[in-house]
Amino acid sequence: MRYLVLIISLFLTISFAQDKVISENYTIEGMMCSMGCVVGVTKAVQDLDGFKTVSFDVDKERKVGHAIITFDAKVLSREEVVAAIQGVSEGAYQVKKVIKSHCGENFCNHSDSKEKIIIY
Repeated sequence: MRYLVLIISLFLTISFAQDKVISENYTIEGMMCSMGCVVGVTKAVQDLDGFKTVSFDVDKERKVGHAIITFDAKVLSREEVVAAIQGVSEGAYQVKKVIKSHCGENFCNHSDSKEKIIIY
């Protein structure tokens, strides 16, 4: 009986450890402020299954925002994230490109110099 419990525990641990958590940098046109715009996009993505975190950098002069979104790619797709963002405020925000980000605990590298860029 102990071996059965041990095997089941090991199986569950391995199953949960196989999440494919990724971070991507979404360039979003139409974001003009760090208050209402950020709140609207945050609400849209945080309700998606697989969502983990989001952080923003908004360039008010160019009306462009960058959202670093971290999610479980086994549960949530890039297309679902884009659709959620573009569905905010009757399509006020448009995702223009997505770049894979390399994020650690205290550092994110959002350079697109060697990354695959998806243009929408």
